[in-house]
Amino acid sequence: FPVTISHADELGVRARMAWEYYYGRLPEPVTSGSSAWVDRSVWEAVNGTLQELVSVFTSGESAVRFAPMDRTDAEGAIAATKLVNKILLRDNQGYNVLHDAFKECLVTRNSFIKRYWGHDKETIIETFEDLTKEELDLYLAQLEGDIDEFTTEEHSDESGNLTGKFSGQVVYTKKKEGVRVEFVPFIVTGK
Repeated sequence: FPVTISHADELGVRARMAWEYYYGRLPEPVTSGSSAWVDRSVWEAVNGTLQELVSVFTSGESAVRFAPMDRTDAEGAIAATKLVNKILLRDNQGYNVLHDAFKECLVTRNSFIKRYWGHDKETIIETFEDLTKEELDLYLAQLEGDIDEFTTEEHSDESGNLTGKFSGQVVYTKKKEGVRVEFVPFIVTGK
């Protein structure tokens, strides 16, 4: 039976070979006993270009800038610029996402970044010491999340009298939702 290679298989073969050249594993010596030296031009070219490419997008205050189409659109363009830059560079690891995506694109000629609305939960454990009742109430009111566990102990002096100072631990769940931006590596399996 003739073997057919799908478009995805062809991309995988090209990507695998590109990474082999990048890491200096290809080209292999032509004959047995030949020099094992491999030209690292691909590695040097990618890493030499990568930092410059990433810095174009991340060295200033904004990774992106929206230009207004006319005078009535100026405020919207400024707002969109601020929002997209906040989402990419502050809410997500924009520098790392761009770095990884550009590197893969320079090596394999393909790269993917996905964006989606994400829902995350983070469990946080915090301890507190020597808080008055008022300070403790203020501390608990300022927590951003749902309290799962709360333990407290009131301090006493040498004679056993309560001091009105509290120490303890709070475990709470912080919910975070918003736009997520992630690099999606091109996974090459097999050989």
